Amino acid sequence: MELGILWSIALCSLASLIFRATSTKLSPEPGGLCTSSVYRCDIRSEARRLTCAGTLHGVHAFPHELHNRIRFLSLCKWYQNYFNPELLRLYNKIEKFTLSRSIITRLVYDFPPLHKLKVIIMANLDLEDLSTTTFHSVPHLRVLDIRGNKFLTLSSAMLDNLPDLHQVYLEGKAPYQVIIMANLDLEDLSTTTFHSVPHLRVLDIRGNKFLTLSSAMLDNLPDLHQVYLEGKEYMCKDELLWIADDSRPGNLILDRHEMVCGWKYPGLGVEPVMRILKKMNAECPSDPPYHCMCMLDNAVENLPPESLENSETLPSQELPPLIEDTGRSSGNLVPIITVDCSYRKLNRLPDKLPDNTTTVLAQGNQITDISLLLTNQHYSHILDLILDYNPIKSIDRLEGAVWLQTFRNLSLRGNKLTQLPTYALDNALERNPNVNHIYLGDNPWKCDCRFTPGFQDLMVKYESVIPDPMNIRCAVNEDPAISQQPIRTLSKSLICSSDQSNIQPLLLLNIGLLTSIMFVLLKFCYDYIMYKKFGQLPWIITIIP
Repeated sequence: MELGILWSIALCSLASLIFRATSTKLSPEPGGLCTSSVYRCDIRSEARRLTCAGTLHGVHAFPHELHNRIRFLSLCKWYQNYFNPELLRLYNKIEKFTLSRSIITRLVYDFPPLHKLKVIIMANLDLEDLSTTTFHSVPHLRVLDIRGNKFLTLSSAMLDNLPDLHQVYLEGKAPYQVIIMANLDLEDLSTTTFHSVPHLRVLDIRGNKFLTLSSAMLDNLPDLHQVYLEGKEYMCKDELLWIADDSRPGNLILDRHEMVCGWKYPGLGVEPVMRILKKMNAECPSDPPYHCMCMLDNAVENLPPESLENSETLPSQELPPLIEDTGRSSGNLVPIITVDCSYRKLNRLPDKLPDNTTTVLAQGNQITDISLLLTNQHYSHILDLILDYNPIKSIDRLEGAVWLQTFRNLSLRGNKLTQLPTYALDNALERNPNVNHIYLGDNPWKCDCRFTPGFQDLMVKYESVIPDPMNIRCAVNEDPAISQQPIRTLSKSLICSSDQSNIQPLLLLNIGLLTSIMFVLLKFCYDYIMYKKFGQLPWIITIIP
């Protein structure tokens, strides 16, 4: 990266490290000797603390037993612009090492094996680089303070194999421009995590376990121009809509095509799913008077064109328009959307629905008219329509509708239906390969000789489609034999006997017509015989002028 000053911070595990970019001191610096103009060594605290200014001044010639007693080693005003950690090999029992008040730009070797060393302080030294293996031979290191240096880059590998490490101090002399916290299994970041780094230009937090990230995290970072967020466990909800923005901060994410949903849409790219959600929210009838809620149930990859040509499952008009997938998926994504308008006190269905809506839930309203299924193109691809507990009295207007040949589930429980066009419904169901269920229970069905037998035949023919036959009952009737009885179990004789008052006048009329026809035929035969034998014309002929 072509940056004037590049700071790259990679932390081994933020869950176990306390990151502080402040000037807080761990302990007081060695006083006296390091603040004076004297260059020598000083041993104190019963030979447990060794402080040297300038160089070690022949301390290596001390007896071995003395070296083993040293627990705290402080070096300051070092005479060279580099330092060799191998000098510490003699002090294999030290617990704390401090190197301060020196101009040192590099370490020539890694730290030697020091299994007792727990604290390393090398602050304000102008160090420019550290090897990834600098501290690997100090396995029990707990605190590392390398603030106030001039590092151009720091690798997270530098902190590998340090299981006891729990405090790291990295404040630099120049503004941070790059932060790398990749592959750390991080699960969350505060919205203000980076707000104290105003000159940040590159942020790399890929390979973590974030479920969601707020765009507020990137606020107040005017210099930011590269963000890396690749991950495979994102919870693809509205909180991530900003990922799909073509303006800041969405357009700063250079690897958003590598961001993958985990929950609900596993394996789908975050960006295409967020684009679908944005479009769905914009088209959702959530404003008054509808106040509906729209949900993306799933998004599936569309079949290639050659597969669609050979498909006989759905008629061509059943295929919804496609949403282009600009993310991980190799083809196009077809969203599956549910619009929930239940219990909203609506007296009509919404005029507009999001593209690719397949399910409409509208139970518990005051809807009486469902003619939108005939006239509104937004309902042409609805597969599941739930209209339970509305005052719908008739569905006769759907007779001959194409929708009846394509729907999957229709629920009309708890309405005010008394009859339905059985012949038209039978004809439509025979042509519908998608039909799954029709719910018709809890309606006040009319039970008479004209409607009920055909309705019974329909229920028997489509018993797998009508799953609630025992809830399809006659309306409250004066005849207790059929009142509130399951229609499917009623005999035809019982139904027709209860309808005798309507049948008797018709029967009398038929008998009268038959009697009249017989009289006319007998009179014709009589007149014919009389004419042939006696030449006598019918009486009616003699009086006609």
